Amino acid sequence: EIYQCDWSSDVCSSDLGDQYTIADMVLFPWVAALMKSTPQWFEATPGIRRWLEVVGSRPAVQRAMP
Repeated sequence: EIYQCDWSSDVCSSDLGDQYTIADMVLFPWVAALMKSTPQWFEATPGIRRWLEVVGSRPAVQRAMP
């Protein structure tokens, strides 16, 4: 596996290190919109919230997302 994440415990590992991947680019807008519309779904998943913070803090993502 290239990427593994335990969304409930905020523990993620990747064979790609901290690289920003096409998977991040594709998933981020969808997950961010879902988080915004139904935040209660993410209460038990600090890993997803952390991933959103990390990816969302990238300058290119900030420029692209409204």
